[in-house]
Amino acid sequence: MVSLNTGRSMWNLYWTAVPKKAGLTRCGKSCRLRWTNYLRPNLKHESFTPHEEELIVRLHATVGSRWSIIAQQLPGRTNNNVKNYWNTKLKKKALRNGN
Repeated sequence: MVSLNTGRSMWNLYWTAVPKKAGLTRCGKSCRLRWTNYLRPNLKHESFTPHEEELIVRLHATVGSRWSIIAQQLPGRTNNNVKNYWNTKLKKKALRNGN
């Protein structure tokens, strides 16, 4: 089994080994992105709350599309998660409201 709790300098080697050890046809980069954006145990999978929506709109007005900065203010949400939510749900709503 490949340990995911090692230092960053060794991550490339481990992410390359993950698909081989698991019998997957994914590449290491794909495994890393899947872990980062979907499988990590501390990620929220439920819908965004109205408070989170409001915070995203406010922060977007301040920092623009710097999704990693916005995601840092939303525990359990990734920059990819926030970006996708903005593009699919909030962008049109913000434009209608003049933001």
